[in-house]
Amino acid sequence: MKKRNLRSAKYIYALKAATDKKQLSLTGINKASVYIVNGGKVAAVVSDILSPKVRPERRNLAAHREVLKYFTEKETVLPMRFGVITSSTQLIQQLLGSNEDLIITALSELGGKVEMGLRVKWKVGNIYEYFVNHYPQLREARDKLLSKQQSNNAKLKNRDEKIAVGSLYEKLLNQERDAHQKVIETMLQPCCRKIKKLQPSNEFEIVNLACLVDRANLEELEQNINDTATQLSNDCHIDFSGPWAPHNFVDLDLKVLAS
Repeated sequence: MKKRNLRSAKYIYALKAATDKKQLSLTGINKASVYIVNGGKVAAVVSDILSPKVRPERRNLAAHREVLKYFTEKETVLPMRFGVITSSTQLIQQLLGSNEDLIITALSELGGKVEMGLRVKWKVGNIYEYFVNHYPQLREARDKLLSKQQSNNAKLKNRDEKIAVGSLYEKLLNQERDAHQKVIETMLQPCCRKIKKLQPSNEFEIVNLACLVDRANLEELEQNINDTATQLSNDCHIDFSGPWAPHNFVDLDLKVLAS
């Protein structure tokens, strides 16, 4: 039986400045060796992959992050989104050549900077009850609705009132988030180049921010976050993560990479 001749595709992790060192002691997706493909003054961080697609499984996501972490600790890179694959080294070199000036400009703008993540959450058991207990107008509306629950003749009206109570809760939730964000951004602004507001992942999350920071200012940022924590109530908890490659601050309109 003849063996199939499997031709490897190329999985791309990031773009960076070109380098003389092309082989690395580093593995990525499926434990494949990571190496550098140069194209003029810029380069791509890649590994070989046999499949035209890669599943966003935990092990694959972790491998992708570890490669980015390795390079972020050493130099400025422009991270690619998870799952970018092309069929050949030649296509990668075409991508690099066609977008060289754009990539160089982005690398220059992000030079010496990293992304830090900041999430603030309510550490309470039931977020809706927390708001009911803190906002008399919500408690009054909720109690009024509950008092009518037993009336079968008021089902349609109760439905409308449920919607009204839910809308009031959403309004108060967003007001709290906006107020917290203003306080936190004011505290962090002096040591951040940029701050980007991200969508909260659930009701318990008050603020989700991506901060672009000079490496030299990381200690100052950490101190500012500690100071910020003292301005928040005891019902809040801060999660601080990073440094990461600047995913949320890379906005490259690259010419399409053919597969």
